[in-house]
Amino acid sequence: MPCPKCASERFTKNGFLKQRQRYLCQECGYTYSTPHGHGKPKEMKRQALRLYLEGMGFRGIGRILGVSNVAVLKWMNLAADRLRMHLQREMPKQSKKISVMEWDELWHFVRKKSQNSGSGWQWIEKQWP
Repeated sequence: MPCPKCASERFTKNGFLKQRQRYLCQECGYTYSTPHGHGKPKEMKRQALRLYLEGMGFRGIGRILGVSNVAVLKWMNLAADRLRMHLQREMPKQSKKISVMEWDELWHFVRKKSQNSGSGWQWIEKQWP
């Protein structure tokens, strides 16, 4: 089992913790254990993202996949954070204008009210002089 920190294949067994084998990386000294198997499969999270991008709401996605709508919301927030970090890293410095992105279908419905409120992130483009 390669080291999750440095991906080295040089490791030794280092005892047990809660009936799970522990390992010690010989390259970086990181101690890690076998995966515990909790959480949902990545393919399910990808399917949730595809359904969301097709316009389906969090509750509907949760019903179809058999998970809570809160879990779907957390997956979408994580996807948005990863996308933001990827854009900040990959975009050329002169074209970095987006600071925050909005991922929430409720914004459009709440926005029709007289008060300006909602949840999620806003999409902001800064005008540089």
